[in-house]
Amino acid sequence: MSSHPIPVADQVVPAWAVILGVTILSATTGRSPLTLARAARWSLILTNNTAAAITAVRVRFRNRADGGWGPWESVTTGLPLAAGAALRVYDLYGTSVAEQLDVEVTATAAGNVALDVVGV
Repeated sequence: MSSHPIPVADQVVPAWAVILGVTILSATTGRSPLTLARAARWSLILTNNTAAAITAVRVRFRNRADGGWGPWESVTTGLPLAAGAALRVYDLYGTSVAEQLDVEVTATAAGNVALDVVGV
């Protein structure tokens, strides 16, 4: 039995304000990256609450809260994401274990996006 606690990711951002164009979560005033807590398996639900489509989503990871970011990785399925629709981004195989997850969206209208991440 390990003496280390099981990593758990459990965070909700109910209303992330996005602009027309590109918005990065970690660059948004009052927001910070999502915490994955080095969970081996995680799932992010991104819900488009803007009035129009989201045409691109990218994610990037970092191993430590004060460390450098890895490269942006494009989400390639489920786009464009219509207004009111949700997109699931996940890693069930432990290939992207990290401390934090950053999200970038390209929206065709300003509005809000909801983020919900869980993992173990």
